[in-house]
Amino acid sequence: MKTTSEQGSSKMETNRNNSMGPFLLGLGVGAAVALLLAPRSGEEIRRTLRESTDKSREALQQQGQQLGERAREVIDKGKEYIQWGRQTVTSAVNAGKQVYRDKQQTRNNPNGNPTS
Repeated sequence: MKTTSEQGSSKMETNRNNSMGPFLLGLGVGAAVALLLAPRSGEEIRRTLRESTDKSREALQQQGQQLGERAREVIDKGKEYIQWGRQTVTSAVNAGKQVYRDKQQTRNNPNGNPTS
């Protein structure tokens, strides 16, 4: 005679085996229906995929061109900032040199008389 746990285990196996049959049958029927009701032939699907790929390629090329244009704009703007920075630094250095010369001249000639 089987114990209660053995009976429960046996019922689970029976239920599992019984549920696999309908599952597999449903899987097969679903696959067959999908093949029969497919709206397009293989050739049509390939054509659609090819067209979609071409559109994606064109979109990527266009985005690449836009990105290149934007990069050129940023580079040009950067060059302008560098040029402005050089001019600013050069002006500051020249002003510093002039102040230094003026101080040296004042130190060498405290009366303000020109030395010649």
